[in-house]
Amino acid sequence: MTEAISSLQTLQNSIVYDFYTSCWFHNLLSQPAVKECFARRAPETTEAYQRYRKISQVTQLPLLGVCLSLILVFISRHYAFLVISCGFLLLYFRFVRNQRQILARLSSVLLRQEFAVADFSGRTLYEITEHLGRQYGIPSMVDTIYRSDNILRRLFLLGFFLPWPDFGRSVLIFFVVYFSCKYLLNSRIGYRILAG
Repeated sequence: MTEAISSLQTLQNSIVYDFYTSCWFHNLLSQPAVKECFARRAPETTEAYQRYRKISQVTQLPLLGVCLSLILVFISRHYAFLVISCGFLLLYFRFVRNQRQILARLSSVLLRQEFAVADFSGRTLYEITEHLGRQYGIPSMVDTIYRSDNILRRLFLLGFFLPWPDFGRSVLIFFVVYFSCKYLLNSRIGYRILAG
């Protein structure tokens, strides 16, 4: 008897706790075919999907606050804005946690539609995303991770060759640029770029 590789619960936990998995399923749920699929489901599922879309938009606001606060740090050189930026960042992570939990529940609805319960024990997360990627016409999770990591690796290496002002600001600038790029590459816009 073969040992179970995965389960629906494991997949849900990956969506909640893993950055790449949640980004990939977020992109999947924004596809037109998936939107139509949720529009035809029970009213409570359709409402949950609409609520998820609203939460996804609201989640971006604290991130905008982080960016504006960091810009003010560089312009004014008042590091009090850095504390404000950290506050916005904590608020963003709280919103993301709620968003991911709803995303995991909605993704479970889609996963149960595409796979039998027994299928989860014999397939890895990557095999499941390969199937869903083909089904809905998007790159698989493996492809998107590979492409985004290649770009981030080049960006990281490029950072060693750029002239930097002082050490503290250089490290701050580098991490802001690096993590901004990581976030953008794993957003819907980034997935369109990576798919092209």
